[in-house]
Amino acid sequence: MSLISEARSVSDWVTSRPRAAAATSLLRLTIGLVSIFYYSRHYADRGLFFGPDGVYGTGMVRAQLGSSGSFSIYALTPSPLFFQVAFHLGLVIAVAVTLGIGGRPILALHYVFLWSLYMTNSSFMDGGDALVAAAIPFLLLTRCYTNFTLNGLRVTRSGHARPAGALISALNNTGVLLIAAQLSIVYLMAGLYKVQGRLWQDGTALYYILRVPEFFWPGITPLVFSQGWLLVIGAYGTVLVSIFFPVLVWFRAGRPVAVLSMVGFHIAIGLLMGLTSFALIMIAADTVFVSQHVDGLRLRVRSYARRTSQTFVRLSELIVRGGRVVP
Repeated sequence: MSLISEARSVSDWVTSRPRAAAATSLLRLTIGLVSIFYYSRHYADRGLFFGPDGVYGTGMVRAQLGSSGSFSIYALTPSPLFFQVAFHLGLVIAVAVTLGIGGRPILALHYVFLWSLYMTNSSFMDGGDALVAAAIPFLLLTRCYTNFTLNGLRVTRSGHARPAGALISALNNTGVLLIAAQLSIVYLMAGLYKVQGRLWQDGTALYYILRVPEFFWPGITPLVFSQGWLLVIGAYGTVLVSIFFPVLVWFRAGRPVAVLSMVGFHIAIGLLMGLTSFALIMIAADTVFVSQHVDGLRLRVRSYARRTSQTFVRLSELIVRGGRVVP
């Protein structure tokens, strides 16, 4: 294949149609859910942790923002009323993002409010929050409101899906590629970093990680410890899959293997280490490599829900009419 043919093939892939719409929509939904959890988790003590008279206060927040070059709408004024309005508005916007209301303008506004809250007290941020902040700008390029919304897919008057133009497709696919590149870099660097550590080299890293009191789960952690071979396999498997993830996802046959391996890994750390938001965001982001399977599962669930709904409707009609259902 000539260089011109390869360039044309790449151009057609980028501009022909939006890719991974189901996966990016799932990622948007997950970001909304994780954000709601973040607001809810700190809701009772929001004034203490983020307020103008809290542990940091407006003056210290402004000083930190000045040194870092970042921003936060909470630093605009020390008014307690402004803080309460902004916090609750941010929570409402997070709900709207989850439900798919408002489109990408609301998603952009959500980024502003959420990042502002992060910068008011960054000590609460974990890996999941950092990934949310990094993923939203990429999602703004995509058609992440195509699926998993209250309104559903936008249609034309003829009832068919509105086709996307070359520019919209190119922007969407650029966002998808940026998300995929970010994931590949994160996994590769994490794997290379781990392989340099002695505990990962001898397979005992997971043992010592799970010995941390914050990660202890009564009844489950001791059971894991009793299976020493499982910890060793888990340690070596984590390093190998992380390093080879960027290679496997280049091949269609390798993508399900890579994604399922990392999904299992994230489920494990979510359950055993309590890193729930990090695990959910990474799992949702991983689906960009297998978006067709996500879309297929979505269609099957929708079909099952439709059949179930129709069954209940028929049963209700029979009950109303006084009919008798024969098994």
